[in-house]
Amino acid sequence: MKISKDWLPFEAQLAEALAVLEEDHFLILSHPDTGHFVQFSAQGRYGLRGEARSNIYIQPARQLGPDLERRLIELGWKAPTHQRGGEDSDPDGSPNWFQQWALPVPWAEVSLVAGLTLREVYGIRHPAYLRYHAFHSRGTPILLPTLGLRREELPEPAGPLYPEWRSELRQAVDRTMLPLLARYSVTRLDRGDLLTERPSGHVAVGERENPFRILFYSRLLEDVEGDLNVLEALNERNAALLVGRLYWQDGVVIMDHAIPAAPWLPEQFTQVLAEFHALAPVVATELHEVVGGTLLCEIMPAQ
Repeated sequence: MKISKDWLPFEAQLAEALAVLEEDHFLILSHPDTGHFVQFSAQGRYGLRGEARSNIYIQPARQLGPDLERRLIELGWKAPTHQRGGEDSDPDGSPNWFQQWALPVPWAEVSLVAGLTLREVYGIRHPAYLRYHAFHSRGTPILLPTLGLRREELPEPAGPLYPEWRSELRQAVDRTMLPLLARYSVTRLDRGDLLTERPSGHVAVGERENPFRILFYSRLLEDVEGDLNVLEALNERNAALLVGRLYWQDGVVIMDHAIPAAPWLPEQFTQVLAEFHALAPVVATELHEVVGGTLLCEIMPAQ
């Protein structure tokens, strides 16, 4: 395969772009047709985290062969430690190929590894074929015009979403969750939903139909009697909530919030998930004082 000479200046531009990322900033470089990507997470005093797409996220007919996986190892990538949605004993592991660069981060080396991975492993002939997506963990987009790449565009769907699109949605959700693995423990439930964990409690994320959407939900209290006082307390709290909806079901108080599944907006997903994890224990603790029951998530004491 003939390789363009434009990779060299692109790698210099990439090194400069990576160097300006601040803690909790993320940069994803991807090919819009194949879906291949490398991505980076700026982690402050812990340096820089990088990941490259593994066969777990690639269709069987297009999977990387042994020679290409050997090349990933030569480039310093560590092999995936677990399957998508599976649990792993290594908190620093990943279902993708991954690397960690400590401070001071060798920006030129990182960008060279990224360029070699994109062209030698994923077969991308020219950097102009790439798209970039950069954002803060809170979901705020970041512009990196010096990269010389088009930002990833998220078009409106051409028509209604059918159930067979569900597998593609799950891949998008999983990919969106990758930058959050350092912050949340993420597992896949038997019914297909993602379960994200923090010491203060759990938030589950699932796909729902009619209309097709992403639903965040958290069980706040159990052993709650469904009397008029409880319903009044939930209605009063619902009127003040900007994110989330509270309801009672079979003795359990649940908070949920839905966002559209299309167009898929990763920054919206990550922002709502972060807000949900922060808000759920606060709401649960406040309601517990009013309606009683058993707390399923609560505010953790300051360290």
